[in-house]
Amino acid sequence: MAENDCPVPEVGEALRPYIKPRHEVAAIRNDLQHYLAAQLQTDGLPLHATALLQPLTTDPGPPPPSLSGVRKAYWKALQAHAQAQSKCDSLRAELEQLKHRRSSDVTGADARSAASVNETYIPLLRQKEKQRKLKAVESAYLQIHATGEDLSSTSSVDDVVKKHIGELPNPPSAQLPFGQPDSEAEAKILELKKALISSTHRADERRKDMASSALDRTPDFSPRAQIAGLQAALHTLTTWMETQLATISSAEPSTPAMEHSTTNNSPHPTPRPADIERQYAKYIEARKRLTALLNNPPTPPPESDTTTLLQSPTSTQKKDPTHLPQSAPEIILPHLPTLTKAKQKEHHLTHQTALTRRHLALAEAETARLMQRLADESHLVEAGRSQTPRGEEWARAAGEAGDATAEFVRGRVQVGEKAVGGARGALEGIEGLPGIVERVF
Repeated sequence: MAENDCPVPEVGEALRPYIKPRHEVAAIRNDLQHYLAAQLQTDGLPLHATALLQPLTTDPGPPPPSLSGVRKAYWKALQAHAQAQSKCDSLRAELEQLKHRRSSDVTGADARSAASVNETYIPLLRQKEKQRKLKAVESAYLQIHATGEDLSSTSSVDDVVKKHIGELPNPPSAQLPFGQPDSEAEAKILELKKALISSTHRADERRKDMASSALDRTPDFSPRAQIAGLQAALHTLTTWMETQLATISSAEPSTPAMEHSTTNNSPHPTPRPADIERQYAKYIEARKRLTALLNNPPTPPPESDTTTLLQSPTSTQKKDPTHLPQSAPEIILPHLPTLTKAKQKEHHLTHQTALTRRHLALAEAETARLMQRLADESHLVEAGRSQTPRGEEWARAAGEAGDATAEFVRGRVQVGEKAVGGARGALEGIEGLPGIVERVF
C-alpha cells in the first residue's frame, strides 16, 4: 500500500476520477486562465475581480478541450442561462415599448378630449361673462342718466335732496278749535302732559346711558354709522314730540280765563306759539349742524390734545361769543375713535398683565419643584465642588434631608432595641422555667 493511497479502498476508487496528479492540475489551470483571458479581452493584463465582473461582449465559442464530464456540463448550463437571460431582457424591453406606446395613445386621446372641451365650453363661459358685464354697465348707465336728468331738470341741488329725502316737517299749527272742553278733557290733557314729560326724561336718561356704555365698550361700527343712528333717533323723537304737542295745542281752551286756570292748576305752563316757533328754529339749526357734521366729519385730534379738549370744552365758546353751544353727541363723536383705541390698548395691557402674572406663578412653582428635586439629589454632589449660593442651598437642603433621615433611623433603632429587650426577657423566662418547675415539685 503506497503512502498516498486512501486507507479505505472503496472511497479511493470512488474519488479516483476527481484526483489528478499535480502536473495535470497545473495544465488545467493554465488552460482555464488562457481561456478566460481570451474571452474577457484583457489585452495582456493580469486577471482581477473588476475584469471578471464585466459582462461578456463576444460569443464565448466552443468549450476548451480540457473540460470534460461535470465541468463541461456546467459550462453548457452557463451558456444556456446566458441565452435565456438575453431573451428575457429582449422580451422585457419589447413589453416596455408596448406600455409606453399605449400610454402615449391614451395621453393623445385625453389631449384631444381636453381640446374639444376647450373649444366647446370655454367660449360659452366667456360669452356669459361678457353678457354679465354688459348688463352691469347698462344698469349703471341708466342710474347715472337718471341722476343727470334730475340735476338738469331742477333748478338747485336742494330740489334733488328734497326729492330723495323728502320735505322738512311742518311746524305745529297754533290755531285753536272752537268750543269749550269739558273737565274730563282737561284731566286727559294733564295726564298727557305728564306722560310727555316723563317720556322725555326717560329718553334723556336712556341717551346718557347709551353714551356712557358706548365709552365703556369697544364699538364694532364706524363713527359715520353712529352719526346716522343718532340722527334717525333724533328725527323719530322729534316727530313724536311734534305730534304730541299738536294734540295738546288742539285740545287747549281758547279763552284767556281758561288759560289762566289751566296755568295755575297744572305744574307745567302750556307752550305758546312763540315758544313753539323758537324751539322749532332751534331744532332746524341742530338738524343743519348734524347734517353738516355727517357730510363733513371732523378729523379726530391727536391723543395728546384729547384730554385738553375734554377738560375745557367751554374755552372756545368763551373766545368766540357767536359760537353756538354743542350737545353731548357733537362733542363726543370726534373723539370716539381715539377713545376706542385707548380702550382696546387698556384691554390688551390688562390681558398681558394677567398673562405675565400667570407665567411668574408657573415659574415660581417650577423653581420650587426644581429646588426640591435638587435637595433630594444633593447626596450625589461632592462636598466643596461649588462655592456658589446655589451650592450652599444644596448643602443646606442636604443637611435637612440628612437630619430627617437620621431621626427616622434613630427612631427605628430605638423601637428595635425595645423589641430585642422584650425578646431577651422572654428568652430568659423560658430558660428559667425548668428551675421554677423543679422548685415547685
